[in-house]
Amino acid sequence: MIEEQNKNGEEKVLLIITILVSIIFGFLLPLIVWFVKRDSFSSYADNIAKGTLNFQLTIFIAEIICGLLSFTGIGCILLPIVHVVNIVVLVMAAVAVNSWTEFKYPMTIPFIR
Repeated sequence: MIEEQNKNGEEKVLLIITILVSIIFGFLLPLIVWFVKRDSFSSYADNIAKGTLNFQLTIFIAEIICGLLSFTGIGCILLPIVHVVNIVVLVMAAVAVNSWTEFKYPMTIPFIR
């Protein structure tokens, strides 16, 4: 039982670090963590890791679209909004993981199921 609590504590810390660092590194760290730990994660941790990866891939696509639209001026307005939404949602996810509650990322394309 202590090993299971320790594992869950380690999962929680790994998930929170992955979520918060993905603010800076985008989808790379969630992708690496999910590939390395997907077999040893609990179902909750696996869902959160896949959700974080899917959300960061969606944000990456939104950033590319904003970059393409920056030639018209619309992207220059939308890009900061995308970054603020990214930060706010990831902080909300980290708080949810810290309290072991379910968190569903909004506006996410489910690339990995």
